[in-house]
Amino acid sequence: MDTRSPLVLPHLQPLRLPLLQPLLLPLLLGALALSACARTSAAPASSAPPQREDVEDPVARALVVERNRALMDRYNAGDMLGVAALYADDAVMLGPDGYRVEGRAAIDAYWARIEQPLDWRLEVVRVEGERGLLHQRGVSHLRYRRDGQEHLSTVQFVVIWARQADGEYRVAVDAYW
Repeated sequence: MDTRSPLVLPHLQPLRLPLLQPLLLPLLLGALALSACARTSAAPASSAPPQREDVEDPVARALVVERNRALMDRYNAGDMLGVAALYADDAVMLGPDGYRVEGRAAIDAYWARIEQPLDWRLEVVRVEGERGLLHQRGVSHLRYRRDGQEHLSTVQFVVIWARQADGEYRVAVDAYW
């Protein structure tokens, strides 16, 4: 009989913790709503369809691509605490069905439970926001081995990157489904 506790894997089976703090969910939803509002223009007087500005800040995108590269490099090297270090000390991971992981100790434990990482590929779909607080939409392809079996988790996600006191951007909110 296997008496080991189940392995909690990113994007598959996150830890169940208490309900969201009152400000975290509104922050995530507010950022997404502002993004949608910023891209919507008023209907013109003519019958032409509304125009949508689809201009992405190349500096913000490059910063997010670099941060994603750091996450992937650390994961692919098997440095799970290195992955966790790219999250803010008060970061929150939100998964399906109200699951969440919050704070430095929980984030470190979450990533440290992956014993056999294989590779991680992050696709940057969209980057928006202001410098200092950026949000990214993307797709994650995370491969790992457990009990001799290879697994692949592919999910969509939204990450809010926040500039920290040291000037570095770290994950403040990581929501996936």
